[in-house]
Amino acid sequence: MIAADKRALAADVQQQVLRIREREVNLFTANLNALGTQAALVAGFAFAGIVDIDFEYKTESVGEWFYLIFIISTLVSELYCVCAATFITVLSPTPAPIPTPNPKP
Repeated sequence: MIAADKRALAADVQQQVLRIREREVNLFTANLNALGTQAALVAGFAFAGIVDIDFEYKTESVGEWFYLIFIISTLVSELYCVCAATFITVLSPTPAPIPTPNPKP
C-alpha cells in the first residue's frame, strides 16, 4: 500500500512538472511572438526611412552617410530578429524528449 502511494505521488509530481514546463514553453512562445511582431514593425519603419528619403549619390555630407548606415544596420538586425523569433516560435512547441527517472530498487 505504501509503495503504491509512493508511485502515485511520484507520477503526480511528474505530471505537475510537465504542466510547469508546458506553461514555461507557452510563455516563451508568447514572448518571442511579441518580440517578432515588434521587430517587424521597427523593420518596416527602417524600410520606410530608406525608401522615402532621396539621397544624392555624390553627397558629401557625413550625416547622411551615417543615417544611411544606421538605418541599414537597423533593418538588417530587425530582419534577423524576426527570422530568429519566427524560427524559435515555430519549433519551440514541438515535444522534446524528457528523460524518465529510473526507479531505484
